[in-house]
Amino acid sequence: MERIPISASRKAQLEALAKQEGKDLAAAADDVLALGLEQQQALAREQEELSEILNRRYDDAVSGKAALVDPVDARRELAARHAVSPHKNG
Repeated sequence: MERIPISASRKAQLEALAKQEGKDLAAAADDVLALGLEQQQALAREQEELSEILNRRYDDAVSGKAALVDPVDARRELAARHAVSPHKNG
């Protein structure tokens, strides 16, 4: 088995986690590493999906399928839509 050096503070965190979860240090480190890798992969997939969505929307705007939005007008419209109206009693 290959050893990977970690800082003393990170090792202390892992030891505390292992103790809290009733696991040995290697199991706790493996769990944390697995979770971190899963999250990294999920973020990469999200980023790819977002990039695809933005590219499609850009293509739609350039081709005329969708109109470009003026940010000032969009803010005004959103503010008007979400204006707080007073509650009526009774």
